[in-house]
Amino acid sequence: MIGRDWLLRIALISLALILLVVLPLPFFQPSRDLVRNTVAFPVKISTAGAAKVGQFFRLIFSLNELSGENARLREENNQMRAKVESLKATETENQLLRRELNFKQNTNFNLLPAQVLQYSPSGLFQSLTIDKGSEHGLAESQPVVSQGYLVGRVGSVSKKTAEVVLITNRSLITPVSLSSSGVVGLLVGGIRGLVVENIPLDAPVKQGDGVVTSSLEGLYPSGIAVGEVAEVISSKEDIFLTLRITTPLNLSALTRVFVITD
Repeated sequence: MIGRDWLLRIALISLALILLVVLPLPFFQPSRDLVRNTVAFPVKISTAGAAKVGQFFRLIFSLNELSGENARLREENNQMRAKVESLKATETENQLLRRELNFKQNTNFNLLPAQVLQYSPSGLFQSLTIDKGSEHGLAESQPVVSQGYLVGRVGSVSKKTAEVVLITNRSLITPVSLSSSGVVGLLVGGIRGLVVENIPLDAPVKQGDGVVTSSLEGLYPSGIAVGEVAEVISSKEDIFLTLRITTPLNLSALTRVFVITD
């Protein structure tokens, strides 16, 4: 147990320290500064440490907020890109519909619209499957068009669907004529792409000449656009000209076609 003498000493020392700090006597100034600095140092250390800890947690919170903001911006950006792509697809679809409508209004053919269900790119034997069949009035060999250009002709027919043999199919031979001269040839598909064969050597042909269907052999009505002449690819030894033809249609990307039913 602490004795009275010790309690008295402690009280006197405490009183002396208080007087050193409180009394503004110049004599005690060095001692007073020492006491104040001794007491203030741990306070400064703890205050600086607390400030550092506060800055660290504020940085963590800021990083979390930035991460959340970046995620939100990425999501908004993806949504905007999706909307832009959707608008592009809609505009493309509208352009196709306008072309189809224009063709339908400017032709005397009876046209049956059909959706493309499947594209079969099996080598050179290319075909489409459409959602119309015999119950809709389809029959073999009927011409099929899109945007006013020849796609091919109906092959096998079931009750609700039908196969369309494409003009790029090497098994399909299509009578055509050059719109500038009326010269008749045969359109075939194959490794060389679309070509017109059996054109007389003296026939006037130039790049860009239009190619349309011919009613030769009664397979197609005349005048359906096929494409245009890209180049003459026959050699000097050939007895006929061979022309490479281009079509504006992307046959593998068609979503709807029209079947000429008359």
